[in-house]
Amino acid sequence: MLLGMVTMNIQVDEALFERLRELATRTGGTAEQAVTDLLASISTAEIILDDEQDAAVAEGFAQLDRGEFVTEADLMKKIKALGR
Repeated sequence: MLLGMVTMNIQVDEALFERLRELATRTGGTAEQAVTDLLASISTAEIILDDEQDAAVAEGFAQLDRGEFVTEADLMKKIKALGR
């Protein structure tokens, strides 16, 4: 895996997958590369949130700014404690 990259698994129907493969064939890449390129071309300015979603995102950032978050390690401890 490349530094700074993450793996994401998605499910698409066969018709969409075939369209992605066709795009990949035309561009000389793979279906995965086609999806990555398409996602990378989306500007965050193009993502339109409704008022409720926008408020929730703003509150999430405000919580982070206030230091109100749980680390992954703490979350895993809490999950394991639930299993006891």
